[in-house]
Amino acid sequence: MKNILKIWLVDNTVNVDNKDDKIGQLESSGNLSLKDILDEMHKEDTGLRPETIEHVVKLYNRVVSDLILSGYSVNTGLYHAVAQLRGVIDGGKWNPEKNSVYVSFTQDKELREAIAQTSISILGERQSVMYSHSLFLPVWPMANIPSPSLHSM
Repeated sequence: MKNILKIWLVDNTVNVDNKDDKIGQLESSGNLSLKDILDEMHKEDTGLRPETIEHVVKLYNRVVSDLILSGYSVNTGLYHAVAQLRGVIDGGKWNPEKNSVYVSFTQDKELREAIAQTSISILGERQSVMYSHSLFLPVWPMANIPSPSLHSM
C-alpha cells in the first residue's frame, strides 16, 4: 500500500514576522477502531480465521501493556515504548493526585523506513485555523484523576 498524507498549508502562528510562512496541517483520513484494523488484516488473505487474528492481536496488546507497566522498555521494530513518571514525589510517597504514569512511544526502524517512503499531497491553503502540533494525554486511569475533555483544550 502506497502511503500518502494529505495536508493543508496554514499560517505559521509562531513566526509572526513572515506572513508568507506556512506549515502543514494533516487532513485526517478518519478514525479506525480495532475492529477496522482486524478487518484490514483479514483482507491480507493470511489463511487465518478472523477470530484467530483478533485473539493474537488482543494477546499481543495485553502482553505488551503488561511488560511496559512492569518496567520493561519494549522495542517492536515499529515503535519503542517505555513507562515514565510525572510529578515530584514528596516525602518519599507516591501521591496519585500529584503523580502519574504515562507511556512514551517513539517510532522505531520499520516506521521510520515507512515514513521515508510516504508521499505528501498538498491540498492547498486553509485560512484561520488554530494549529496544535501535539497533544499529550497521560494514562488517565493510572493517574486516578479525571480525564480532560478534548473540547475544553
